[in-house]
Amino acid sequence: MLKLSDNAISMLVSKYRAVLQRMVVKNTAMFAICLCVLGTSAVAGAADITYSGDVADLNTAPIGGASSPSLIPANALGNNVTVDFLSGTDPYRVFGGLSNGTAVTGNTVNFLNGNVTNNFYGGYDAAVVNGLGAAGNTITISGGTIQGMAISGISLNGNATNNKITISGGTVKTQVRGGSANAAGDATGNSVIISGGTVGDGLGTISNGWVIGGYSKDGISSGNTVSISGSTIVNHIDVGESDNGPVTGNKLFISGGEIMGSTARAGWSDTGLVSGNEAHMSGGIIHDDTVNFSTGQLVGAHSNFGNAENNLVTMSGGSVSSVTGGFSVNANATGNKGIMSGGETNQYVGGFSSTGNAENNEVLFSGGKTGSIYGGKTMDTGNASGNTVNITGGEILYEVYGGMSTMGSANNNTVTLGGNVRLAATSSIFGGWTTGNPGTTSTGNTLNLNGFQGTLNEVNSFQNYNFFLPASLQNGGTVLTVTSQTDLSGTHVAITGMESGTLLAPGNTITLINSTQNAPDSYTATNVRSGISLLYDFSLEAAGTALTATVKSAGVNPQTKALVEGYAANMAFVNQGADLAGGTGMADAMAKAKAANGDIASFGAVSGGSSRYKTGSHAVMWTAPPS
Repeated sequence: MLKLSDNAISMLVSKYRAVLQRMVVKNTAMFAICLCVLGTSAVAGAADITYSGDVADLNTAPIGGASSPSLIPANALGNNVTVDFLSGTDPYRVFGGLSNGTAVTGNTVNFLNGNVTNNFYGGYDAAVVNGLGAAGNTITISGGTIQGMAISGISLNGNATNNKITISGGTVKTQVRGGSANAAGDATGNSVIISGGTVGDGLGTISNGWVIGGYSKDGISSGNTVSISGSTIVNHIDVGESDNGPVTGNKLFISGGEIMGSTARAGWSDTGLVSGNEAHMSGGIIHDDTVNFSTGQLVGAHSNFGNAENNLVTMSGGSVSSVTGGFSVNANATGNKGIMSGGETNQYVGGFSSTGNAENNEVLFSGGKTGSIYGGKTMDTGNASGNTVNITGGEILYEVYGGMSTMGSANNNTVTLGGNVRLAATSSIFGGWTTGNPGTTSTGNTLNLNGFQGTLNEVNSFQNYNFFLPASLQNGGTVLTVTSQTDLSGTHVAITGMESGTLLAPGNTITLINSTQNAPDSYTATNVRSGISLLYDFSLEAAGTALTATVKSAGVNPQTKALVEGYAANMAFVNQGADLAGGTGMADAMAKAKAANGDIASFGAVSGGSSRYKTGSHAVMWTAPPS
């Protein structure tokens, strides 16, 4: 075994200590280099700028409209710019990033205090051809005043994508845009969130105060959002906007604030299709301050010359004069929907076209207060057909129209009234309303009275009347009391059911409509079910000026036997099992246990047979006999 002297050991320790120290120094230096690389900005040349009013920080540029001293970072990517000053020089324009040769992306601009004499941009792609776009730029405004527009991402010839602007205070005098594609590019995924501050003059002036989620001149505007809450004051809102392209899938949320210029729309296009846009209002107010607060529109989507298809508007709170799911001036409004559960409005429309067709639109009304409801509405030669209005609650002051056409046809529309609806005694219900001029038709329209009982001014323009009788109806009672006569010529009347607990007996007579003219062409009033256990047969008569129904017979529904069949079968199964266990099963078990003389023993028992129970039905239990 080799044994080293104390001196040799000391020399070896000293030598390796020096080697270890060199390794530590080298690795520490490498680690420091790594930290330096990681600590640099993710974008080379990105700037972190705070403007406090010093004119030396401002300059001009031949692009972006920066002809007067403006705040312009040297790079177009990943800058962080803050504007916060109370004195000094007002910048003409502020840019988070500006370029005409690269994409302008990932810039952030914060506005705390000060005044900007023109526009405020998160990112500006100034290329007039082959633009590379503005994407992922952000603006946050909590104070100060912008005399012009605030646009988070703008591209003169490319796309504006996923830009965002958030406003909690301050004033923007003309427009706010999440994204703006000023040529054929698309504006997609941009957002505007406003919880405070003012956009516009606060007076509803039409020329300013617009809030736009994503704008495109000739391209697509899709997937943009605008949210309005708090004490916000703005003039007008278009979430998705395109002059000549389609506007699809944009969403508007209003939970507070004031829209003073009368218009809030999830989508707008001049010539393009507007489809799948949504406007949701749960609070706030939309009105026109210049007309004594008398007008205001909440619209799922609007197109002047394109179709409005499958747009949605909902209202659960707030106040506005008119609500429309989808609106087209010169084309068709199809498949749009309006849902109201709260708030107040004068008019609620599923789909509206000034000159085209309004077809297959729907209104669901369960709460709140409105003047009139239209499933589908057109004011010219277009047709209003296949529209649906379903009312289960809330208050209605004037008229309900399944479909309304001034000069066209109104066919196959449906209106349904539930038992909890409050309709004013002066209100009227129409299925397919037309002027009756030559060339107009009203056919196949249906009224469903599902537990409704009340007084109305007029009920007409229906060809099918379906009565589901309310539980409160008693002998001598009236379902529908009308002031103006209901014309039943060419109609079919049916009693489709009765609420459980309806107290009617054979010989009892009820009035379905108190004031009518002419008799229905046909009726159905047999095997009318009350709850699940009773069946009634009625005879209908249109004698004098009333439509009445008399109970011919009442009895138990024979199908109620199905309720006991399952129980009877279960009871037979349990009884047979108990007989087996307490009889041959137990005897066999005891015999096998005795024969085993204390050891473990197995046993089994099988029985079979049939059972019949006189319950109005029968259940058979059968098993094969033991083999």
